[in-house]
Amino acid sequence: PVLEVRALSAGDKLNGVDMVLRPGEIHGIAGLQGMGQIDLFTACFGALPVRAGAILVDGSQVHLGSPADALHPSIRIGFVPEDRKTEGLFLKLDGTANASLPVVDRFSHLGFLDLKGEEAATRSVFQAVDIAERALYTAAGAFSGGNQQKIAISKWLLAESRILLLFDPTRGIDVGTKHQLYILMRRFADAGGAILFHSTEVPELVHLCDRVSVLYQGRITLTLEGDTISETAIMEAALGGRNAALRSLQQ
Repeated sequence: PVLEVRALSAGDKLNGVDMVLRPGEIHGIAGLQGMGQIDLFTACFGALPVRAGAILVDGSQVHLGSPADALHPSIRIGFVPEDRKTEGLFLKLDGTANASLPVVDRFSHLGFLDLKGEEAATRSVFQAVDIAERALYTAAGAFSGGNQQKIAISKWLLAESRILLLFDPTRGIDVGTKHQLYILMRRFADAGGAILFHSTEVPELVHLCDRVSVLYQGRITLTLEGDTISETAIMEAALGGRNAALRSLQQ
């Protein structure tokens, strides 16, 4: 696995979770609101302290004391949070500044920014996610929700992330942009990247994911793979169905 958590406990909700994320896959995380999803994602990004357990990258345990640790070249985890307007972007800054922020040191030398290099690199990732060129110099707040989400994702592509943590990334965007993001996610995985993906829309998990794990009361009670992934099975486990409850007790 490129990313693995063992008996991980973090925040107020997450308790003793085991999970693996493999290169080339989209691993879905399902569950009703407040079951520990956000604790899992933020802990894996170094934004939430770990109470117990371990996080491993490429089979070796890592200490993610902050998002800066997650951005380290040997780890390269990117996180698209739940609220792009308050957590994912600086709405008053242009697309170039937003996209290059995690790796701005790449374009700096002796305290000066290589503005041409920064713009060229950003233009390349914007083209990959199909954002208009004017986003390079226009405030992120001037764009639709879908294009704002593309900018939020672009910065992790620019940072050359190999693991993407996507927390409900299609919420509040139009159908056409959703489809574009689905294609982008699959291309990223097919190129060898790994995606941990939470969505409040169960059909997205069914149709996009190679595996789906269901969180109930802070624990993963069921993991589905391939043809076993269905809306019925996910919802039963998310609501604390009999099989999910038994698995939780056994853990």
